[in-house]
Amino acid sequence: MNNQILKTLLFLILLVGFSFQISAQVAYSLDLKATEDQMGNLLQWTTANEINSKHFIVEKSKDNVNFVKIATVDARGNSSKNNAYVYLDMDLASINEQITYRLRQVDMDDAYSYSNQISISKTVKNHFSMNDFAMTENPNTYNLSYTCKVAGEMKMEVTNATTSSVVHSENFMTSVGYNEVIVDLQNFETGTYEVVFTLDNEKEIIAINKIGKESQKMLSRKAGEETFRN
Repeated sequence: MNNQILKTLLFLILLVGFSFQISAQVAYSLDLKATEDQMGNLLQWTTANEINSKHFIVEKSKDNVNFVKIATVDARGNSSKNNAYVYLDMDLASINEQITYRLRQVDMDDAYSYSNQISISKTVKNHFSMNDFAMTENPNTYNLSYTCKVAGEMKMEVTNATTSSVVHSENFMTSVGYNEVIVDLQNFETGTYEVVFTLDNEKEIIAINKIGKESQKMLSRKAGEETFRN
């Protein structure tokens, strides 16, 4: 009888331990929320406590049933203080499309748990985004790369920010995926220039500060945003 009781206790201990491993736990001080940004949907969440937390898998669904993984965000591991997380989903091309997001928090032992779900309807176009800027071998010639979700005719206008005058304008065809374009400011005077890219009424603006033969900084923003970003 004693052996039977011991076996039963061991079984219950193993069962409890197994149940603990397959269900990860994380305490949120701020539940997952989503807000629309000019560049996409901005996801934010804050944890109050993490134990052996490995990462968060960001999942989204277009039908509120079938979820797909879109990103992995590293977690803090072990922490008993508030930790804020953000992720920007830029893969959004359709207007008025409702997207539902959730988090799958995964522990070091691969146990996991789900966060709350949050839905948001898209109202701003995000067909393209400028994502890399570099000077070429020639001074004041800039190689800009961007990712585009649709093909079409892109318009590029270079404006002198001081005089608000357009100093160069051209149209070119853009394709789905990775693209590159050259902005040549060699023959223009020093100063700040805004390069405005327009595709299907969606605009993105690059600011270039030309000083002699070097550029101090290149910044970008979507039309409608108040400030430039790195």
